[in-house]
Amino acid sequence: MIVYVVSSGEKSEGGDVGGVFKTPEKAKAVALGIKCCFDGGWIEVESHDSEFVAVNGCHYISVKSYEVT
Repeated sequence: MIVYVVSSGEKSEGGDVGGVFKTPEKAKAVALGIKCCFDGGWIEVESHDSEFVAVNGCHYISVKSYEVT
């Protein structure tokens, strides 16, 4: 089974898990719902089937896939 983990944090400071989801669509929707700290919103820097990353200043959100056995 594949799960999608949402995390958010500050670059070079670590982050927190925001949830674990069955679908990448739900995980990405939750990640994008995390409040930004700076004007301009989330800026997508990477997106493909197994990973999504967006930044806002020095903060980030991400969705990564993991296989659970």
